[in-house]
Amino acid sequence: MKTLLSIPLLYILILMLCFASCAQQVNFQKSTHVPAAEVEMKIDRDKNGNYTIDLKVKNLAKPQNLTPGRKTYIVWNQGDYGSFNLGQLKLDDKLKGKLKASSVYKPNQIIITAENNPMATQPDNQVVLKSDEINID
Repeated sequence: MKTLLSIPLLYILILMLCFASCAQQVNFQKSTHVPAAEVEMKIDRDKNGNYTIDLKVKNLAKPQNLTPGRKTYIVWNQGDYGSFNLGQLKLDDKLKGKLKASSVYKPNQIIITAENNPMATQPDNQVVLKSDEINID
């Protein structure tokens, strides 16, 4: 009888561990600047404790077509310690782009800005997309 009860309990524990180690899906708010844009993003922690960001966009207008036009998009990690440039988000001819990045800093929100300088150290005020608040440990 004990073995029959412990088997379902073992399955439940295994499922809980699997879900605990899965990446967190993060939603992005609709944008008035780029209303057709769709963002898919997952955040996880790697074995070193860093935060890994896997971001994909589609239907994102080229930054040159914005008003005012810019040269590139930059993805930013916004957290308790400030904003950090995670890298450029380049688009292909089908208006799709992706970025994989990691950070030692816990993100509270991810934003995408249109910038003229790909080496920007602070986000410009032209925020085109921003995530909902991120709650990850």
